[in-house]
Amino acid sequence: MKRLSVGALLCALSLILLAGCGKDKDFSGEWAETTAERIVAVFTPEGDGYSVTIGWREDGLAQYEYWSMKATPKGRNTLVYENGTDIIRSFENIGDPTYTDDTIYTDGTGEFVLEKDGALTWTDNKDPEGGKTVFMRSSFGVKFPEL
Repeated sequence: MKRLSVGALLCALSLILLAGCGKDKDFSGEWAETTAERIVAVFTPEGDGYSVTIGWREDGLAQYEYWSMKATPKGRNTLVYENGTDIIRSFENIGDPTYTDDTIYTDGTGEFVLEKDGALTWTDNKDPEGGKTVFMRSSFGVKFPEL
């Protein structure tokens, strides 16, 4: 059996590692916040980034809050956005087809980061508390309304 030199072994190892380095992380799909799994983020590939909608997953509430944005890559594990929107949708009575939207802002900025442990963190720069929301992969099958 022929032995590989240290140089050949290092070269082969480098090629193996580099093959995986060019791949972008995949944000696609559904993510639920880890605290109570009530808020869900849906990432849909769109152009060079993702269309992102975040909101409450429950049906039958009198009021919902939705965030939406177009997020684009910044490095391999980060998406950033500008012009994000935050809308509160209210129904007069639970189950009514008519509603009113109150736009909280249309100039939101922030980022999504895929962490090494597989979690997704969202930092919304318009959040007055400045906290991060941590999400995990989920499969509730959430379908958000047109915003």
